[in-house]
Amino acid sequence: VLLQNLSLPVWPRWHYAVLVGYDLPARELVFRSGTTERDVLGFALFERTWARGGYWAFAALPPGQLPVTAGEVDAVDAAIGFERAAPAAQALRVYDSILARWPDNLLAGLGQGNTRFAAHDLTGAAQAFERVARRHDSAAAWHNLAITRLQLGDRADIAEVGRQRVEAAREVAATAQQVAVAVEAVAVVDLAARLDG
Repeated sequence: VLLQNLSLPVWPRWHYAVLVGYDLPARELVFRSGTTERDVLGFALFERTWARGGYWAFAALPPGQLPVTAGEVDAVDAAIGFERAAPAAQALRVYDSILARWPDNLLAGLGQGNTRFAAHDLTGAAQAFERVARRHDSAAAWHNLAITRLQLGDRADIAEVGRQRVEAAREVAATAQQVAVAVEAVAVVDLAARLDG
């Protein structure tokens, strides 16, 4: 999908068109444009109208197919937004593709577990949460694993999962306390420097 300005920069006429093909020898592009099923533009005219649109474009891909240039953080942010609006099965395909490229991503692992849980695949959700919990020692993953195992009726391991969850939460709290102390120390030094200055 491309944005064109079909008029002048001072009097824009914005238009979105879908690029569906090209003919290199003829130097032409083929678009679906408005109600026109096949609109053909020469390279030069298209380049001018697209330049006036700031060369804006995007490629729509099916769930689970990541753009080659996608960065890890952007891909996960997009997946989280997509999960809010998409059926769980489609969101799961996105998280699976992210984890295929970045297997250590904590948020994608949690998303994979959450979407499996939402799709009532409790066994798959438990596997995803356990993988994330063990890899990252994530309090959220331990919590979700305990809830999932409880739903599965797997009470034997819940006590151990609960202990892991509490320990991970203690570590998070200890780290937060260390950060707070460090921030306070920096603030005191900064205040002392201002008073001296």
